[in-house]
Amino acid sequence: MILIGLYYYVVVISLIIFSSLAYIYYKNTKDLKFSIFFAIGIFYLSKDTFVARAFELSFLFFILEFYIIEKLVMTGKKKYGFFLIIIGILLANLHSSVYPVFFVMFLPYLVSFFIVKLNIKLPKLEIINISNTKVFFVFFIFTLFTGFCSTAGTAPYTDMIKVMSGVSKEVITELNHSNMTNNPSIFIAFLVIVISCILTNKKIKITDIFYIIGFGAMALYTIRCTGFFWLVSGISINRILHGYIEGSKIFNNKYIKSLIFNFLIIIFILLIIESSINNIEKRFINEEKYPVGASDYIVENLNLDKIKIYNHFNFGSYMEYRGIKPFIDSRSGVFTTEFNSGCTILEDYIEVDNDDSKYKKLFDKYKITHCLLFANEEKVKLLENDSNWKLIYQDDSFVLFEKSLDN
Repeated sequence: MILIGLYYYVVVISLIIFSSLAYIYYKNTKDLKFSIFFAIGIFYLSKDTFVARAFELSFLFFILEFYIIEKLVMTGKKKYGFFLIIIGILLANLHSSVYPVFFVMFLPYLVSFFIVKLNIKLPKLEIINISNTKVFFVFFIFTLFTGFCSTAGTAPYTDMIKVMSGVSKEVITELNHSNMTNNPSIFIAFLVIVISCILTNKKIKITDIFYIIGFGAMALYTIRCTGFFWLVSGISINRILHGYIEGSKIFNNKYIKSLIFNFLIIIFILLIIESSINNIEKRFINEEKYPVGASDYIVENLNLDKIKIYNHFNFGSYMEYRGIKPFIDSRSGVFTTEFNSGCTILEDYIEVDNDDSKYKKLFDKYKITHCLLFANEEKVKLLENDSNWKLIYQDDSFVLFEKSLDN
């Protein structure tokens, strides 16, 4: 029942995000067909973002924040400022590790205000409305303190820095830098955007350039920020590409433009359906990645209060879901000195993960009684040849070892 609830949560939030993006695109371009097409495209490119994590809800807040900041600057209406304060408080309480991004959203306008003030002329760029600068700055200052409305103290201001500067990036793939192999779509997007900016005959909002550069740099620095690039900067990309297409001779023929858009919409929809079918076929839990059978065995045959299991970083969360206390899970920060003084579990895990032969030192230090591994890990061979350990469970993907009572 819990898994079904999480599934519906992802579906509902995803649909709200899609609808919000399509609405904002339409408000910006007044082109319904292009807005729907672009929303589908962004939805597909950011499909890995739509999982049962706090990130999905946070992305919805950031999309709304983008729209509300823009409305505040354009209209000067104070109600938008109060909405921003509410969003800041919600982010601080619901997902503190991304809370600093809440302030990053303000930076394009802050920089733009100073450019206008210094009377710097930039070709092809549309200068923002500065008549509402005072209202903007007043509410920006108020939002700086929204993090203190959290029960976690100063955590909203520090958690992201701790995670990014700690050892977590050695085990979390999405904290690695982007390159053409692991994140090619970002580089292709940059190329398309640059070409569109050069060829367009319409003015480009200076803030759109800053949003694309800012979140683009974040996406290059860490794969995890790719979602920010597509879902937030996508609003800016949408405006730029629509401006280019509207002024392009290639798309002057309405029949050809409609034919291209309809074709691309069908392709994107088919890709999304194909991706969804693949996920349905794997059911809710992929038994090749998560120890479903092994967990059944542990729950049915072992005393959960007395055992201490060493496990892989990636499936510790599933073990917790099954009521089994893992050695480590994907909340990497919890197992570091940055978050828990004196805790070196993540460092010790990485040391053994990099050199399997050091497993004895770790097992002795933490008094490990059982070891749950992927069947193809090198440590499996070491434990098979270690008389102190015996194999008690095995399936196609996982093996479970138990320490001999005689040792």
